[in-house]
Order: sequence, then structure tokens, then C-alpha cells
Amino acid sequence: MSPLKTLQFLLPMALLCFGSACPSSADDDDAVGPQGPEGAVGPQGPEGPTGPTGPAGSDGAQGPAGLDGAQGPAGSDGATGATGATGATGSQGATGPQGATGPQGPAPTFPTSVSGSSSSGVVTVTNTANGTGGTTSGVSGLHGVASNPSGGSFSAGLRGTNLATTFAGIGVVGSTNGTGSGVAGYSANGRGLEGQGGTAALISFGDAQILGTLSKSGGSFKIDHPLDPAHKTLSHSFVESPDMMNIYNGNVVLDRQGRAWIDLPEWFETLNRDFRYQLTAIGGPGPVWIGAEVQDNMFMIEGEPDLKVSWQVTGIRQDPWALMHPIPLDEDKEPSEVGYYLSPDAYGLGPEYQSPRPSSVTERPLPYDVHGE
Repeated sequence: MSPLKTLQFLLPMALLCFGSACPSSADDDDAVGPQGPEGAVGPQGPEGPTGPTGPAGSDGAQGPAGLDGAQGPAGSDGATGATGATGATGSQGATGPQGATGPQGPAPTFPTSVSGSSSSGVVTVTNTANGTGGTTSGVSGLHGVASNPSGGSFSAGLRGTNLATTFAGIGVVGSTNGTGSGVAGYSANGRGLEGQGGTAALISFGDAQILGTLSKSGGSFKIDHPLDPAHKTLSHSFVESPDMMNIYNGNVVLDRQGRAWIDLPEWFETLNRDFRYQLTAIGGPGPVWIGAEVQDNMFMIEGEPDLKVSWQVTGIRQDPWALMHPIPLDEDKEPSEVGYYLSPDAYGLGPEYQSPRPSSVTERPLPYDVHGE
């Protein structure tokens, strides 16, 4: 309601109450008139000044990282640096495997200062002329040829006989001042070198190298006895196998988890195949087993923690030479050797049953008088 209309409403009431007809103040105190209607809301006052800025709130939690941006293009290559100093030469690598044996070449022929040829060979030669010693490369000091095709085991191109009974008696001596061979033997179809002896057919004072398969009836090492070297010798037999087997062994203590890795040579798996294992607990019984077989030249042993274990692993050779030259287990004898024995005395037979039959004549009468008579 507007102020004008309110005034118009109250003015008549005031006129009516003017004079004695109007109630006294005492009456006003006792009676309360009805509450008038609520007045209209006055107009909004002007906006007050802005209050001071409140304190800054705490930082909110960090949002998730945004996606990586696209990779920029590669920069251009920098200039090549100066060449560094040459490093020290490394150690020489291990020797590679032996290559396959080539075909046999023809028998060598050399110029000869003294030679002889007959149906029975050269028996006696006496010559002091220059060249007998043969000091020039490719020159033979003495050359003998036996040309009789039916001469058999009694024929000899060159034979030396020493009738002395002293310790150092030698029938034939060969020597060289260079890097060649003091004695060489060659045979197109038979044996290149053969020896017989009452105590030993061959003694080598030094290392021996055989580029082929060594076949033997037995083998051992023989040394001066460790406890009495002046009076005794000690021998041990070779360990034999039908396979080309290599043996590796050692001892190890398992860790607190009951494990131990065994490192093998870096060439182990290249050289060997078909691995076999043996494990033995040391100090008392205890569970132990192969936790991981050979791989990357190592294997793992597992068992009781802190257990000491003796281990052995074997492998069969698979290098190129071994694959090319396997050792046969049993073979039929050649027809010419049937009825003969490698060791006839072991079967109660005489030397006439020897196989292979020797070419020398140490136990047979010589076809000539060695005294020259």
C-alpha cells in the first residue's frame, strides 16, 4: 500500500476519535488493536563498499599429469669427434679345433750325395766325400732303395745294425739342427714307423703329439714314487669309456636358500653334449638334487641350506674332429688278420700269431751276415 493511501485510511479514524469519544490512555493500555498488515518492503539501499580480501585458501591436490606431447624432429648429427688413441692389444684367444686331416701326399724325393739301389737294398756304404753328412737343404746324406717287389718283410731300403751290448748302443740315429724331424717314416699302404724292443718299443724324452687316434691295449702314468722316489715307481691306470667322455667335478656349499650355481667353462656346451650328473652330500645325509640343468654353461644344485656337496658332470665330445673320427666299439678283423691276435701271449700262443705282424726281423735270421763276412 502506498503512503498516500495509508494516510487516507488513518485520517478518518483520527477525526472520529477527536474529543471525549476517544478512549483514554488507560483504555489504550488495556486494549491492543489488531495488527495492521505488513508494510511493503522498502527500496534496496545503495551497495556498500567492498570488504577487505580474505586470506588465501590452501592449495588443492595436484591434478593428474597431462599426456606427453609429440616428439620433436631429430636434431642434425653432430660433428665426428677425433679418433681416440689405439687401445692395448688384447690377449690371444684360445686355439681353435684341429682341422680335418688332408689326403696323404706323395713320398718326397730329394737329391742324394750317396745312394745305392739293388734287389736287396743298400747293405754297406763307405764314403767320406762331401755330402755324406748331408748339410744342405733337400740333400740326403745316405739314401737306400729296395726295388725287389717280392722282397717282403726281409727287404730294407736302409738298415742299421749295432752289435755292441752297451747301454747306449743304437742301430740308426737321425738328427737335425733345424726345426725338421730327426727321423721320419712314410708308407703308402703300410706303417710309416715301426719299432720293437726288449723293454720298450719307443721311448720319448719329451712331449709327444699325435694328430690322430691313439689305439692301445692299455695305458697308465708311471712316475717316481712320491714316498720313495729313489727306489720305487707309482703307476695309475687310465679311466676308459666306450664314449669320448669328458669329466668335470668339484665341491660347493649351498647358500641359506639351499642353492648353488656351478659355473662351467665358456666352451663347455660347444664341446660337450648328453650331460650326466652325480651329487653326494658331505658330512652327513641330506637331500640334494639338480635344480636346473646345464644352460648357458652353468647348472644349479638345490638341497638343504648350508650343505656341502660334491658334484660331477660328464659330457660326450661333439667337436668337429670327434664327429669325424668316432671310435667304433667292436669291429671285424681284416681278412688278412683273421686267426692272429693283438696279444697272442695272453691266449697261450707264440709270436707267429702276432697281429699286426711286424715288418722287422729281430726274431728271425737276417738274410745276410751282419759282420760282413
